[in-house]
Amino acid sequence: MINVHELGIFPGATDHSARLQQLLHANPWPVDFYFPPSHLRYNFAVSIHRDDVGFHGEGEGTCFQHPAGALHPGGVIEIGNTALAHESPLRKRIRLKSFVVDGNKANTDAPTSDLHGHVIIATHTEGLEIDGVKAKNGHNAGVAIVIWSDGYRVRRAVVEDCGNATHTGPGWDVNSSKDGEFDVRSYRCYDGARSLDNVFGSKGVIEVYDAIRHGWIQNNQSMNASANNHFWAKVYGCGENAVILGDNLSGGSLRVEAERAGYVGVNANDVTKMRLSLLTKESEGPGLLTTENFIGNQVRHTSMLDGRAGSVGDYFATDVSGSDNDFHVESIDSDPWKTRGLVMRPASFDNRTLTHTWANTAQPYLDQGTGNTYL
Repeated sequence: MINVHELGIFPGATDHSARLQQLLHANPWPVDFYFPPSHLRYNFAVSIHRDDVGFHGEGEGTCFQHPAGALHPGGVIEIGNTALAHESPLRKRIRLKSFVVDGNKANTDAPTSDLHGHVIIATHTEGLEIDGVKAKNGHNAGVAIVIWSDGYRVRRAVVEDCGNATHTGPGWDVNSSKDGEFDVRSYRCYDGARSLDNVFGSKGVIEVYDAIRHGWIQNNQSMNASANNHFWAKVYGCGENAVILGDNLSGGSLRVEAERAGYVGVNANDVTKMRLSLLTKESEGPGLLTTENFIGNQVRHTSMLDGRAGSVGDYFATDVSGSDNDFHVESIDSDPWKTRGLVMRPASFDNRTLTHTWANTAQPYLDQGTGNTYL
């Protein structure tokens, strides 16, 4: 472990980007850099284009910051090269542990590409390890693991105040990867977190607090599929949908705890053969809303005080279009009985409601579809 003070890199106003960049690639041997804690910040932005390198700090005491006005579009820490296509060699054994990274959004220009303006971005990596890192104040994502980054392990990560309406970067963003694991908390980001497309065989837990727009987005690009992932999404406050599922999403499982969505608790479209365990509470609109191509799923949904915006009976707690799904539904409301329970819309076929309990709902069940069974 090399103390960066011994290499002339100190916290403070000096931009150490060039010096650290040179040290990173001075030799091919494994190297770990230690950044001692300070009440000042280390100023730099670097790209890692080599294997077997680590950055280590002391938690909140070690903070890296994007230099104000500096031109380094990828992010404060860029691993791999966002400009290269898929033939880029995979970067292996990269380790980031126990520090804070500030994207310095107020003092850097907004990006011109969705691959720019992140706090930490990794492309074309294998076995990336991130542990105990906080990323904040990014124009785009706080931590983005994209473009064929396989087998990553992200533990105890925090993202804060990232994304904006122009580049709707979520706090945590992953796509085009497989066999990854993550444990991330997101605070006050434009979108809390996202697993975009081409994500396979991964698992993780995401906690989202007070997202400006959506909480957790799972595969919302119809051109590419994601399959056989196992996630647990906890969303506590968001402006619109707590969870968005689909398009082109299949297999695996999702557990959801969603509270205080500005519109829908879980909004699902083009989802097949998933196991969904959903608890939604105090959504302004439906707790669960499924639309076209929701097929062959196993759903357990408990709705508490959902759909209470508007007039009495405007929303159902569980609102279904789709076919060949199994449902276990519990609908709980309180006076003045503003929410209806479960509806099968005209575009619903051959669904099976295996159990349904309710309390204080204005209308427990309505079937407008074809061939649905209610046991």
